[in-house]
Order: sequence, then C-alpha cells, then structure tokens
Amino acid sequence: MIERTRKFLSGFSNRAISWFNEGDVQTKRLILEIASSNLFLRDKKLLIEAAKPFSECPRIPSSSTLSTFVEEVRTLQHTDYFFGLVHKLKLLLAMVEKNEGLKSAA
Repeated sequence: MIERTRKFLSGFSNRAISWFNEGDVQTKRLILEIASSNLFLRDKKLLIEAAKPFSECPRIPSSSTLSTFVEEVRTLQHTDYFFGLVHKLKLLLAMVEKNEGLKSAA
C-alpha cells in the first residue's frame, strides 16, 4: 500500500508541473485545489502548504514517521476528503486529456 501510494504521488507530482505550466486557468486552479491547503497571501507572495497526502516525508524516515504515514493513508481512504480528492483527480485527468486532444488536433 505504501509503495502504490508513493508511486501515485510521485507520478502526480511529475505530471502536475507540466499540466500546470501548459494548462488553462481551470486546470491550474484544480491542481492547486488538489495539492495545496492553507493558501495565504503575504507581502504580495502566495504561501502554500502541501495538502495531505502531498506533504513531504523525510528521505530516511524514522519508524514512527512511517507508522504515522501508514495510519494516515489507511484512515484517509474512508473520509469525505478522500472521495473529494479522487473526484477532483478524475476531473483533472479529463481536463488534461481534453486539452491534449485539442493540441493534437491543431
């Protein structure tokens, strides 16, 4: 379960950058909704925290960090937040596929 989650987060992170750079305003907004929380504007700078499950994990985590992560993943999948996240990810993928289809047709 941890490895699947890690692969998903890594894949999303790698693709989200190009989707954000190439996307329209709606795509950019959706990526921010999915991957961030606690947006805060200070001195004309936008400060963003990573949303669960996108927060950074240490390269060499301790066993307590890993057990906390496993528990968060295990309990997250049964929450309204998780179902909302899955819905937003499906919307994002549909938007990206549509945009890529428009680019290849042009």
